[in-house]
Amino acid sequence: MAAQQQVNVTDLERAVLYAFQYAGASLNDAESQKIKEEAELYCLVAKQTSYQLFLQLFEVSSHDEVKFYSLQALQEYLTEGSALHAQLTYNMSLHIRTKLLAWLQVQDSLPSFVKTKLAVVIALLIRRDYPDAWGSAFHDLLALLPRGPFMVEMYFCILNATYEEIVEFDSTRYGAEYASHNMKIKDAMRDGPTSCIAQSFDVIYNVLTAYDQSDGHLLALSLAGLETLQKYIQWVDIALVMRFVPLLYHTLSHFDALRCRAANCLNQVVAKGMQPDKKLALYTSLDLVPVLTALRQSVLHDDDDVCEEIGEVVNTVGLELIMCIDSFRQTNDQDRYQAASAMLASLMPITWFLFAHDSTDVSQEVLEVVNALTGLLRSERPQDVFQPSQYLSPWLHGIYRQMRYPDEADQVDDAEFEDYRRQLRSIYVNLTRMRPDVILQYIATLLQDALQNLRTMDHRDLEACLALVYHFKEGLTGVEFPQQYDDPQGPFMQLVVAIHTAFLAPHLNLPAFHYRTLCMYYEITTRYSTLLRIDSNLLLLLLQRIFGSAGVGHLHPTVRSRSCYLVLRLLKSLGSAVHPHMSQLLQAIEPHLVVPGTDASAAAAKADGLTLEDQLYLFELTGFLIGSMPAADNQLKWQYVEIVLTPQLAQLDRCLRQPPSAEISVHLASVLNAMTHILKGFKSRQTQAIFSTTLSAAASVLLAYRTSDIVRSKVIITLHRLVILLDPAVFLSRADVLAVLMQCCEANDVVEVVQLMNQLIIQYKTVPDFYNVLDRNALPFLQRMVQLILSDQTNATEKATAQK
Repeated sequence: MAAQQQVNVTDLERAVLYAFQYAGASLNDAESQKIKEEAELYCLVAKQTSYQLFLQLFEVSSHDEVKFYSLQALQEYLTEGSALHAQLTYNMSLHIRTKLLAWLQVQDSLPSFVKTKLAVVIALLIRRDYPDAWGSAFHDLLALLPRGPFMVEMYFCILNATYEEIVEFDSTRYGAEYASHNMKIKDAMRDGPTSCIAQSFDVIYNVLTAYDQSDGHLLALSLAGLETLQKYIQWVDIALVMRFVPLLYHTLSHFDALRCRAANCLNQVVAKGMQPDKKLALYTSLDLVPVLTALRQSVLHDDDDVCEEIGEVVNTVGLELIMCIDSFRQTNDQDRYQAASAMLASLMPITWFLFAHDSTDVSQEVLEVVNALTGLLRSERPQDVFQPSQYLSPWLHGIYRQMRYPDEADQVDDAEFEDYRRQLRSIYVNLTRMRPDVILQYIATLLQDALQNLRTMDHRDLEACLALVYHFKEGLTGVEFPQQYDDPQGPFMQLVVAIHTAFLAPHLNLPAFHYRTLCMYYEITTRYSTLLRIDSNLLLLLLQRIFGSAGVGHLHPTVRSRSCYLVLRLLKSLGSAVHPHMSQLLQAIEPHLVVPGTDASAAAAKADGLTLEDQLYLFELTGFLIGSMPAADNQLKWQYVEIVLTPQLAQLDRCLRQPPSAEISVHLASVLNAMTHILKGFKSRQTQAIFSTTLSAAASVLLAYRTSDIVRSKVIITLHRLVILLDPAVFLSRADVLAVLMQCCEANDVVEVVQLMNQLIIQYKTVPDFYNVLDRNALPFLQRMVQLILSDQTNATEKATAQK
């Protein structure tokens, strides 16, 4: 099909079919790609030739996909802003309209995708010519309805497409003129001689009243009618809508297949924009709460989908009533204030039922109103009719229920659930801040039951219970006398003691607990660690568990990883309180201080089950423990340093004796990383030979792998620590290391090298020998920078980094 040939409908149909057939052709299939490109080019030439080709093709083709493509092309002609739109005149649009409506009259069914696309094209014709050039648009369409159910359904599709193209338009995309034209269309649809909304609503009403559950055609029509009604409720007169309310109530109570759509329509009714006084009057006339309450007794226990949609209605009503209450309070409208408050109170039972629902999706539908109630609680006064504090028990119950992790068999998006849990935590923290004693009483009751049934309680319930204890402290910011909650003998800290006593009981098989429960328990031990500072027995029992099969040695990787991290945080927070247990701690940690890499260490690491990232927490913990030992224990302190660093130095030495390889460079970097984490525990200059040996080892590694990115990075980090620990003369004795770093740097580690040099300048500003080193290396370093900036191998980002 050459582009120069005259376009005809037969070839155009073939081109469209080829375009569909080869749309998914492999890029490696040259023949298929050629056919596809030729077909697409022919279609493009046809579009540039005339709309009539596609109008004819739509009429004559027997292929649904060709009809769809033809309608898509006509849509392009009718869409403002498209390249083809300027070609279309009024006579052309009249021609399209006449042909399509004539074709539509003789149809009795269409595939849904063709039906939807046809509706869009007719909606665009309405947008173009109604009401000025085609004032009878909707009356022409309404006149087709007696032809049968298909025409009624098609009319609903056209109304839906009209809503999308005219009512819900993007004014920022098309500008003020387009918005003004759309407003003109909307006004004409609502009022005046060409109006159609009242007649259209009559059609929907007649369809819904004729609904018969045994008739599949009526089901499809009713669903389509409810979808259309839902779209138009917001911008039509409320009087047109109110006659549907009893019908919607009846549908909610009796027709399973229509309930969700009926609830969607009700939500649009209660969400209509109004002043607070009119909104309250509407809600009073609707008498909606008894209907919703009746649903709770019947259908809401069986259908989660309906619960979701009803939840949306409840959420909207609740939010609107809260705004009404605030408004009436400000205007001192006592009668309306009391009426709105009473209505909100009557809405609470179904709100809390939905909030505590087993389905997270249902609960999320009422989250906004539940969150908004915290604002009323914050400003609650004794004389208020609606007292949010009366609902703290179901409020907290809902939070507790929803904070439970989903059952592992449920198909729940983990990220979405974690986000929802964060929102719940925020509400819980706010409630704690406002009513800490009430919250404490609730979690005490909950925890008492949990600890009594520790072995049999569902792990999701237990973890959620512990989570409430964990997050309680976050709500204590700003409360009066917060120190009462830190008192070891106070009621809250005694709850923490009870948790420890239960979880550390000798007869309890702690490793058998679910991994999330264990992790949350260890989180609690870390957050409320002050208790362990004064109870060494509890601390010893905890350390035995966390370094055993219930923690660092657990079967689940999350427990192992969190145990390593949390025990580091825990023992750091305890400070000198850990010194009496130093020997036991180091003995417990020592088996895990093997960096995997060589065959032997890799086998040990595999048996250990810890990743290098997990181990680094333990290396850092080791350094902290040894570094924090008192001066009186200096001799023992340096013995411990030798014990933990010597095996790492030996690993470096063994690796350097082997032929260089990428695998060994990674292992060397890992060992250096581990040693650096140990060195974090030491904060001042030391004279110990082990540190100068560490410097020599790091230098040897760099000299052997001077261009390895990962080795260079870890050597620089090691040097950052050694600058603090070593005497300047000792450190500068290996100035060759600095020279290699500066002269062999690449664009990706320039910043790291400069940061090291900045640290040295600050630390050694009074050391003359350092400036000699700097003088020898500054010019070569700058020359290297110029090379990197000019190099074709350096990308734009790296060049900018080097220049900076």
